Amino acid sequence: YARGITNDAVLNYSVFRPLAPLFDPDDINQKRPIAWEAFYLGSAKVTRPGEVAKVEVTESMQEIGVGDRLLPVEPHTLISYLPKAPANPIEARVIAIYNGVRFAGGGQIITLNRGGGEGLTVGDTVQLWRAGQTVPDRTLPGRQFVKLPDEQIGLAFVFRVFPSISYALIQRGTQPVEVGDRASSPTDELDLPRLR
Repeated sequence: YARGITNDAVLNYSVFRPLAPLFDPDDINQKRPIAWEAFYLGSAKVTRPGEVAKVEVTESMQEIGVGDRLLPVEPHTLISYLPKAPANPIEARVIAIYNGVRFAGGGQIITLNRGGGEGLTVGDTVQLWRAGQTVPDRTLPGRQFVKLPDEQIGLAFVFRVFPSISYALIQRGTQPVEVGDRASSPTDELDLPRLR
């Protein structure tokens, strides 16, 4: 049963888990979210409208329960994507992995802390990087440290863009991707995969 369905003409809904805040990695105190993310749980259809409507769950990805939210299903036009390098240089960070897992690999979705406001568009392909660790240099006397170079760990394809965040699908990877990894414009000509 659901409350708040005011348009009897709309019968099909997507079901989402309540919103979780997303923070920019530079916001150390996490005082200002740059976006709010909802998790898709499934779909439902109104079988009896009313102040308290009866809905039937027609598809479920995860358990659906009290407090989850319904949004009308909006028609989407299918777009043919052609992967390309971003028009402007991009420096971003992975701020979330969809479904809240710790590591992501090929075919999984990551959230970047840059979006349309910084020039990202649908179809942009970004390189993913793991920051090099700072380690003791045992070849030098005393206690000196050296920062290892960043390592390229994969490619991701931007498929959904909002003003301050974007979602990207990991296409290729040599290591698991995790929150905090860096995303940037490709550094050289890449053999970009064709997506349709």
